[in-house]
Amino acid sequence: GSLPKLANHKSLVTLNLEDTAFTGMIPATWANLKSLTKFLISETSITGTIPPGLGSLEYLEKLSIKNNRFLRGTIPPFVATANNLKAAKLSNNSFEGTLDSFFSVPNSRLERLFGGYNHYTGTLPDLPESLQVVYLGHSNLTGPIPDSIGNLTNLFDFSIYHAQLTGSIPTTFGKLAGFKRLHLFRNALTGQIPSELGLCTLMEKIV
Repeated sequence: GSLPKLANHKSLVTLNLEDTAFTGMIPATWANLKSLTKFLISETSITGTIPPGLGSLEYLEKLSIKNNRFLRGTIPPFVATANNLKAAKLSNNSFEGTLDSFFSVPNSRLERLFGGYNHYTGTLPDLPESLQVVYLGHSNLTGPIPDSIGNLTNLFDFSIYHAQLTGSIPTTFGKLAGFKRLHLFRNALTGQIPSELGLCTLMEKIV
């Protein structure tokens, strides 16, 4: 059936409807769940877009909306701007558009972004410096990896594979002391693996 409106559940802290048979669109009334810290609605048959009103959930810490292949539209900017959001799992939907407006925020607190297997287009913009994990594989992203990647001092896992990235691997990855995993296979990158990656003494895997 359709997702419940939950209009009278303003004290709800965790909303977990993962791996259910719910259909239809995410109700706009869920923006009134002001106490919500975990929003988990993966592996369903929901449709439509993510309501922008969910950006008013100021205590939200974890957002998991993955594996809903009928969910479309762009990633709403609140995923990057929410005051307390640390982890966003958005993989394997039908999200589209560019990532410019999503990432163009100066004070993001987002640490882990899992957004692969979607239909993003355009180039990869400068990323929020709070990020530790970036998964954007299986997309249509083009252009170079920005040199500003070296400013993400807590980044340890960067995976954008099966995309259309071009240019060379930035030497600035070598500035990331805790960097461990780099997955860039099946792109159109050129040049050699930069020797600066040898400065990443915790490196476990380069593919």
